[in-house]
Amino acid sequence: MNRSHGFTLIELMVTVARRTALLCRAVQPDLLQPEDHLCPGGHVSRRQSRRPGLTLERGRTRSVHQQRHRHIASEYREIVYCTTNYPSASELADPAKCRRNGVHNGIFKYWGTAGANVAYPQASGSYSTSFRYPISVDTGLYYFTITPIEHCSDVDLTTCTLSSTPTGSFTIPAPVRYFRTTSNAASTSAVTGLSSGKPRCQRKFDASSYRYPRYGEFTRTNIVSGTTYPQGAGSTRTDCANAASCTYEEEMTNFANGYAYYRTRMQMMKTATGRAFLAINDRYRVGFVTINPNSPVTSSKYLAIDKFTSTQKSDWYDKLYAQDTNGGTPLRQALSRVGRHYAAVTDGINRGMPVDPMTHSCQQNFALLTTDGYWNGSGGRKIDDNAIGNQDNSDSDWTTRAVGAYDGAISGASDTLADVAAYFYKNDLRSSRSKSADDVPTTDKDSATHQHMTTFTLGLGLQGLMNYTPDYETNSTGDFAKIKTGSSGCNWASGTCNWPDPGRRYWWPA
Repeated sequence: MNRSHGFTLIELMVTVARRTALLCRAVQPDLLQPEDHLCPGGHVSRRQSRRPGLTLERGRTRSVHQQRHRHIASEYREIVYCTTNYPSASELADPAKCRRNGVHNGIFKYWGTAGANVAYPQASGSYSTSFRYPISVDTGLYYFTITPIEHCSDVDLTTCTLSSTPTGSFTIPAPVRYFRTTSNAASTSAVTGLSSGKPRCQRKFDASSYRYPRYGEFTRTNIVSGTTYPQGAGSTRTDCANAASCTYEEEMTNFANGYAYYRTRMQMMKTATGRAFLAINDRYRVGFVTINPNSPVTSSKYLAIDKFTSTQKSDWYDKLYAQDTNGGTPLRQALSRVGRHYAAVTDGINRGMPVDPMTHSCQQNFALLTTDGYWNGSGGRKIDDNAIGNQDNSDSDWTTRAVGAYDGAISGASDTLADVAAYFYKNDLRSSRSKSADDVPTTDKDSATHQHMTTFTLGLGLQGLMNYTPDYETNSTGDFAKIKTGSSGCNWASGTCNWPDPGRRYWWPA
């Protein structure tokens, strides 16, 4: 027997992303209202229900109440900068009164303080006192592309030169870097190297020290009928018939899909999860629980694990699409709730989950944990309801440095999400219960034969401090390789490369 069992935890505390000027000023998704929904023909309805997206029921589509319509081809939202806080319609159309980024300043930069090609609102000069009132208006569809005007010699983007093309050893483009000071971020000169022994800038955002972004140049493209739009170098888009360019109709469809299904993080998570599970059939047993399922766990936020038949799949999708935001991100407690569930625990944080998910001792058990935020709230709980503690601070057994599971015994790394995942992997979930024979099938990456939970995590929009490469598991260089070998030279530590301190708001790996 090796039927796979899986529990899906969907992180539903979604906040509007305002982490960078690129998101806030250029793409401006925060202007798109979360209750909007795209209707046929490109129109958008404002719904009374707070549930985003359409919810599927057996054999039909649940109707959506329409209050008003918005046509995204002409009513896409944009911020313009005006000389008055209450401009008239004629003043909005007058560039002497109101100006748009990418229209009235051409190809522009967010760094620098003033000038014809600096983003509005400007920090100094005559434009800083005139075009300083942000006004939300309806406009046509548009997008921005960033052209790097700096290239660096290292992947951490600390040693760089001002050049829009590779030159000499400076071959790595830097479309965005993060600086320690606002003055360096706004400098019109090359900013590179060290200051007081620390890099002036780096690739990764770090709220404690590298907070100030510096972008390349922004170019605006308006989506208008009769125009084709070239795809950038290295584009992986598959929705355009021509590999080199997209038609107006293809771009409109792309925007419509993005607006309807991906413009908020809630919609993005539901859409991606829904599509990922389409191919799962009744050879698998699947359940669902949110990370904030109440106490006791309520039926609206929980679906017991069962064969993924058409009925179970319909119920699962209903649960997924019906969820809304619910404050807080208690990932550690949520993951331990699922681990305890596999161990047949029904008390404490598992009240309301009475059905034993184990059908055979040989079953493989998985948790898919998705989130758009760092964990907070209550810590994890063991099978006996004690605190999880530190489970990966020993370079031995299941948490060796050689496989990248050892945390380096650094301070402040107890009771992390990684500790929860390690505990429910290395400990036998059924040592003294039914279905306890140690006959779980193994793989080259999962060698435990005892009953255990294997965790997969997906952090939406979280970069962390490490540089990701697709071949990180086998690559002999890079940040993960440095952790596995205990070498030095990583951007977050001055000595041995251990997993970054979770106190620095890093997405601690599980």
